[in-house]
Amino acid sequence: MTFDDQLQQVFDTLTDRLRDDIARELKETAADLAVHARTARETAVDEAATRASTEAQREAEARLVAEVAAAEARAREEAEKQVEQRSREMVEAAMATSRGERRSADLAASQRLVEAIRALDGGRSLTDILDTLASCASREAPRVAVLLAGTGELRGWRFIGFGPAFDVGSTVIVSLEEGGLIAEAVRTSMAVSSDASGTVAAPVFAALPGGRECAAVPVTMGGETVAVLYADRGTSDEEDQEASAPTWPDALELLARHAARCLEATTAIKAMRMLSKRPDALPHRASQVATVSRASQNDEDEAARRYALLLVSEIKLYHEAAVVAGRRERDLATRLGGEIARARVLYDERVPPALREHSDHFHDELVRTLANGDASLLGQPVETL
Repeated sequence: MTFDDQLQQVFDTLTDRLRDDIARELKETAADLAVHARTARETAVDEAATRASTEAQREAEARLVAEVAAAEARAREEAEKQVEQRSREMVEAAMATSRGERRSADLAASQRLVEAIRALDGGRSLTDILDTLASCASREAPRVAVLLAGTGELRGWRFIGFGPAFDVGSTVIVSLEEGGLIAEAVRTSMAVSSDASGTVAAPVFAALPGGRECAAVPVTMGGETVAVLYADRGTSDEEDQEASAPTWPDALELLARHAARCLEATTAIKAMRMLSKRPDALPHRASQVATVSRASQNDEDEAARRYALLLVSEIKLYHEAAVVAGRRERDLATRLGGEIARARVLYDERVPPALREHSDHFHDELVRTLANGDASLLGQPVETL
C-alpha cells in the first residue's frame, strides 16, 4: 500500500470518526435543544397558565367586588327606603296621636271654659263671682290669685297654690310698686303676659323663678279696674314640666272679662231691685228706669228728682277720670256730651212733660252732682243742657 493510500485511509478514518463525532454532537445537541425547548415550552405554558389564572382570579375578584358593592348598594337603598317608609309611618302615627291628643286637650279646655262660664253666670254676689273666678282659673294654671284694686295698693281676695301664708287672702296687701305686671294691668286696663325675666316682672309676692310665664288680667266695671286676676306656672320644676295649653293666658282673659260682665249684671239687677223697693236708696248702677208714681204731684216730683240723681250719679261713677278732668278744664258738658245726652233722653222718656216743665231736675243734678255745685264747670249755657 502506497503512502498515499495509507494517507487516504487515515484521512478517511479521521473523516468518518469526525463525522461520527459531529453526528453524535449534533444528536446530543439536538436532544439537549429538544429537552430545553420542551422545558421552555412547559415553563411558558405554566407561566401562561399561571398568568391566565391570576388574571382570571383578578377578574373574578373584581367582578365579585363589583357584585358585592352593587348588592350592598341595593341593600342600602332598600334599607333606606324601608327606614324612610318606617319613619314616615312613625311620623304619621305620631301626628295622628298628637292630633288626637290635641283634639282631646282642646275638647277638655273647651269643656272647662263652658263649665266656668256657667259657674260665673250662677254667681249672685261679688263674693260668689270672684271666688268662682279664682276656682275656675286654678284649672288653667297651678297658681292663681285675685286681688282688689285700690288707691295705690292691691288687697288680696283669694290665693290658690301659693301656700299656707296666703290662705287668708285679705291679709295680703301689695303696693303698686311691688305689683309688677299686676300693676301694669291696673294702669293699662289690659291683659299683661310675661315671664319673670322679661321687662315686666312678676309681682314680688309670687317669688317666681326666671323663665316662668305669668299673666295678669284686669276685671273692669264701667271702664274702671276693680280687681285683677293673676296666674303663673308655679315655682317647682314638676309644675313647670307639666303639659299645659299654650293659650292658657287667653283662657284667663276670657274668664276675667266674663266675670266683669257678670259683676256688672249683678250690680244692675241689684240697682233695679233697690230702686223698685226703696226709692230713697241710690244704687250703684241702673239698667231700668223707675216708674214715676202717679199718687200725688209731690211724689211724682220726688221720683223725677231721684231718677235724675240716679242717671247723673251713674255718669259720675263710671266716668270718674273724665269727670275729674272736666272739672279741671271746666268742660264737663263737652267732655261727657254723649253720656249726658243719653241720660237726658232716658230722663225725658220716663218723666212726664208736665213735670219737666215744672222742674228740670236733670239739669239740677248735673250742676249739683257732676259739677259739684258749680254750673260754670259744665262749660255751656244753662239752656243748652
